[in-house]
Amino acid sequence: MNQPASLAATSRLAISYRAVTDLIPDPRNARTHPKRQIEQIKASIAAFGFTNPILADPDGHIIAGHGRLQAARAMGLAEVPVIALSGLSETQKRALRIADNKIALNAGWDLEILQLELSELASLDVDIDPTLTGFTTGEIDLVLSSTDDPDDEVRRLRSAQVHRKTDIIYLCDAGHLSLALEPLRMAKILDARRETARMVIAPWLVQAALARLDRKLSPTEQRVVVDATRTPHKVRWPEWWSEFPK
Repeated sequence: MNQPASLAATSRLAISYRAVTDLIPDPRNARTHPKRQIEQIKASIAAFGFTNPILADPDGHIIAGHGRLQAARAMGLAEVPVIALSGLSETQKRALRIADNKIALNAGWDLEILQLELSELASLDVDIDPTLTGFTTGEIDLVLSSTDDPDDEVRRLRSAQVHRKTDIIYLCDAGHLSLALEPLRMAKILDARRETARMVIAPWLVQAALARLDRKLSPTEQRVVVDATRTPHKVRWPEWWSEFPK
């Protein structure tokens, strides 16, 4: 009878905390970490903690976790959780360094479940920023309205040349959208393609953007916002708001 496989006691993993200055990035790490991703990692650490330890050899050479180390340094962290992997040859370290990134990319999405999860996280009743999932606000809207694999859709959207102003709104994150909704720019950006804009501005984004405005909007400007909101009845409009959805 086959016995269940188990790890030897000497090979079981242990987490220790090491100074970030003791960790050495690999100069041949093939995985790139653009600024946007580092910001996402920083936001994740701030919201959830350092939940994914860095993998390193006993001498501190990083095997996996270069992006997490960059984020930790940018946040001013003195130490980070590390799992020391001993007994690996240099060849094995190189292979694992690539495998740690590539194998995760080979997974797919159950679109129906993903849409359900993202729609609930984007609800005004949930007190969390849905972009902590790693999806930008434009990507979330794309997933919620798509019937194709979201990774393929996002790649197509990012590779496409953007011409229309509403396309720019569609791609932007919450911070950029708040700028798009500033009163002096609102009508110029949204009015021209109001029907398209209505499909890409979620109510929670409108609410977050309005909270950042530095003055009250005129009734005309308010109407632009209402007309450009996908489901305006779900927005918690400010106390001074007068142009509510009909």
